[in-house]
Amino acid sequence: MTLIFDFPGGRNNYLMTLDGALSEELCEEFLDASRHHYGKIFSPGPTIGGIRREVKSSMDASIDSIYLKEIGLDSVSVFSTMHQKAMQAMYIALGRYRETYRELWSAPGLTDTGFRFQHYSQAEGWYRQHTDGCPWEWHASGGQRQRVIAAIIYLNTVESGGGTKFPEQKQIVSAKAGRVALFSCGWTHPHLGLTPLSSDKFIFSSFITCERTGWDKSKDEEKPESPLVTLKDKTHAEDETAEKDK
Repeated sequence: MTLIFDFPGGRNNYLMTLDGALSEELCEEFLDASRHHYGKIFSPGPTIGGIRREVKSSMDASIDSIYLKEIGLDSVSVFSTMHQKAMQAMYIALGRYRETYRELWSAPGLTDTGFRFQHYSQAEGWYRQHTDGCPWEWHASGGQRQRVIAAIIYLNTVESGGGTKFPEQKQIVSAKAGRVALFSCGWTHPHLGLTPLSSDKFIFSSFITCERTGWDKSKDEEKPESPLVTLKDKTHAEDETAEKDK
């Protein structure tokens, strides 16, 4: 199978896609099994702030082996096969992404968060514009680790709608079965999940995280500086100090 790497809009967009690392046939077999066991594995999809349909309208699931065992589906072999092959595809993409953006070589302890399996219904599902983990949003990563790279694996092809839109990069990554998309989690890459119009959309999402060097849990509870102390206020105070010193 030929691997096709692409950088929509150019490498300065820090947005990359990979086609050819995950077969459409496996995706279809996996989705057939998922539909068959839909009621067991899916529940309303949450955001960091909980289940909020005005922000995200999806049904989410896990294909983690421990979870599948808990619900009695660990014997469904295509689930474990899909998990393994999807992980391989994501790490093939990550290898090229890190080779392209070598600043990531210094990120300590890169690892993944596992997959969230998401279903967006035709003409209904969507995810409002958001970012995935700015440096000041420690809650998004769970404290000791920082989200660095977001990953989306599209499990079916949606002919109309259903892509991921990046307004700042002026790009839309279309939903194509087996496609992997990687991009920065930070404030530079707000994005939204477009409503699938021609069919349902199924994806895996994951995050590549790194360790926080010098992280001190006790500082999480420190009261932040008042937001009323603006940069302008600080600059004005510094100017007054400078005048007094003359």
